[in-house]
Amino acid sequence: MEQMWQEMATNIESSVNVTAQKDENKQAYWESLENSILKGYQSKAKTLAMQVARLEFMLKTLTQQMEVNFNQSFQGWSNYFNKNLNDLFIARVPRIVSDQVNLAIAEQTQEVKNLVIQQIQTELNERVESAVNLKLTNGT
Repeated sequence: MEQMWQEMATNIESSVNVTAQKDENKQAYWESLENSILKGYQSKAKTLAMQVARLEFMLKTLTQQMEVNFNQSFQGWSNYFNKNLNDLFIARVPRIVSDQVNLAIAEQTQEVKNLVIQQIQTELNERVESAVNLKLTNGT
């Protein structure tokens, strides 16, 4: 096993040599490989840019649709609240005020009636007492 490893290590060592001499074929190969990689990256970058542009377009479209839906919903709710406020201020508030005024008038009317009755009762009592005193004075 050790011997087999030694042979493989030797083969690996001998296959990797760095030399200072320029090999035009190797240089052309590396340049070709670099150009190929760059073209691949360029193609991927264009594809990615198109996907980003599509995503941006979809987001703008969705945003516009959401704005339209929001505006429609807002308009509907706004009309609903306007109708309810108009109903409140045109019909209900005057009716509530009228009821309160009528109640206040009824209470005041009852107070006036009670005062009139009380005054009549007092005056009647005074007259009766005066008549009784007069009879007592005349009768004695």
